[in-house]
Amino acid sequence: MKSSARSVLLALAVATGCGDASVDGSNGNGYPNPPPPPFDAGTGGAGGSGTGGTGGSGAQPPVPPPDGGRDADVRDAVTEADRAPDGSPPISDASQEPDAGGPRPDAGPAGPDGASDVDASPPTTQFSWRDGIIYYIFVDRFLDSSAQNNCVVPGVSPSEVGEPASPAQYRGGDWGGITAKINEGYFQSLGVNALMITSPMTNVGTAGQGIEGDTHYYSGYHGYWPTNVDPMTPSSCFGSPADLATLVSTAHAKGLKVLFDHTIVHVHVSSDIYQQHANWFWTNAGQPWCTCGTANCDWDPANGEGLKCWFTNYLPHWNYGVPEARDFAVRMTLDWITQYGIDGLRLDAIKHVDDAWILATRSAITSEVVPKRPPGSPIYLVGETVDGNIANIAKYVDPVTKLDGQFDFPTRAQIVATVLRRSGQMLDLATFMDQHADDYGPGAVMSTMLGTHDMMRVIHHAENVPVGSGEWDDGKGTTAPRVAGWTTHPSEPSTAEAYERLANGFAVIFTNKGAPLIYYGDEVGLAGAGDPDNRRMMPWSGLGPPQQWLHDRVAKLLKIRAEHPATRAGTRTTIVANRDVWAYTLTSASDKLHVVINRGDSVADVALGAANLTELLEGATGAGPVVSVPARQTRIYQP
Repeated sequence: MKSSARSVLLALAVATGCGDASVDGSNGNGYPNPPPPPFDAGTGGAGGSGTGGTGGSGAQPPVPPPDGGRDADVRDAVTEADRAPDGSPPISDASQEPDAGGPRPDAGPAGPDGASDVDASPPTTQFSWRDGIIYYIFVDRFLDSSAQNNCVVPGVSPSEVGEPASPAQYRGGDWGGITAKINEGYFQSLGVNALMITSPMTNVGTAGQGIEGDTHYYSGYHGYWPTNVDPMTPSSCFGSPADLATLVSTAHAKGLKVLFDHTIVHVHVSSDIYQQHANWFWTNAGQPWCTCGTANCDWDPANGEGLKCWFTNYLPHWNYGVPEARDFAVRMTLDWITQYGIDGLRLDAIKHVDDAWILATRSAITSEVVPKRPPGSPIYLVGETVDGNIANIAKYVDPVTKLDGQFDFPTRAQIVATVLRRSGQMLDLATFMDQHADDYGPGAVMSTMLGTHDMMRVIHHAENVPVGSGEWDDGKGTTAPRVAGWTTHPSEPSTAEAYERLANGFAVIFTNKGAPLIYYGDEVGLAGAGDPDNRRMMPWSGLGPPQQWLHDRVAKLLKIRAEHPATRAGTRTTIVANRDVWAYTLTSASDKLHVVINRGDSVADVALGAANLTELLEGATGAGPVVSVPARQTRIYQP
């Protein structure tokens, strides 16, 4: 941490009674002392907001050890079964597996605070988030570059589908693995230009039981249950501060932006910040204010309880009506941005966060952070509100005072329903997108997506017989205890049709405005039921031909998006929209394209009104004025 930032933070902490080690045992930089290594080993389950507000299993804790589990060195408990991949073929290239003798990426020399001695400054090139393509990485499930930082939580429930490792246990992915893939060029060759990683905060070290009748026990590999929020002590289960700093600096050197998932709704009950400042959180005589989803305690923030209730009985909800709490959390947020020089934040479950924090954070970023960054390198704040109601999402979007955008769940639902599940007509999708194009305001940069970590893997919506009850099905089952993510383990579709439909879905978001997001693995049609099965290890080899085709098609679509500004900022005009086809023209000042998406199972002939067209996906020339688009395919034509 830079000395000036540390001084400001210390001044704030002393003013709020949390920075003087002689007063409350802090480490003198404004944050409570961290627990001893390994700092965290998780208690997963309730991370994220999910369709019911939990986003995970909403674990209830077992009786914890006297220290809350924070001091347990879980790394000594690692076994071969715990390190086993999730049914994916092993990585064939030993250079990707340091445990097998291959090299680990050099994290660089350590700086004075234990972080890498690297430049935390953002890139100096001009950038607009309207040009952003975001790749969302679940760090723990991406690539294991070193067994030395692997964590295992005792008591996590074992797999019920014959897998060697539990879907709720730490699996070994780390920051070094992401850095290795940056250096390998994976993201650049795919065509993304921004990486969003799960929360790097230190988390708790005990297993926890699920909610709503779920008796399984989970770890906190997702990073949503922090015990320490100091950016100088990120989770040791994913590496060192130097490893995290190196990830960011390497990404920047390769032209990639970096966003962190930021947990700002709650902390873990065993955290020092709660133990020392319980009045900064919503409590009722020392107990939870109420537990979300129980009697008289609805998740909905509209009735007030959604801004106060605890997701489960060990996640105290921040009370940003307390000025000291709000100021501390704002300063903590700025410290994460400036310490690592990142480019934005994913704000988890933002509908459960008091507007006071949102307003104060945006104001502080604008006045304190942005002026110190190179021109044209804005901080992107994107929120998560799992809701089909556009108004409930739009009220948080204002790039001047609140968020730049949110994940566009309403549009996702329409695409999944019409393009993947083939319900209704393509005309319905065209009408929806036309009617709601301006609902979030002219300055908004919404993040469009197909897959999320709170719902079953999107490939299953595209199967010949769509899985589940509809576009909002999260894959966890429809009746309590909703544990389908434990009891089912679907395979990837074996035939091409589902991958072709998923490619059509990607074509929609890649040829329209916004900052599209790819949930890791969706580019190869990774399978998975609901949480936790939807967070499998990323497969790095052994892909079938349809999976490889989908990967290559995503890369082609993103190459077209990068080369054609009309896909990012053009005006869209529908040519034809009917049951199975949506064709539209994209026009900008210097660019024009015709996009034809055919969800049908037979060839579609579409009159584009122009001859001598070049088709960009397959490379054909001389098409038009009537083009024939094969079944379940997209074609993009340039006049």
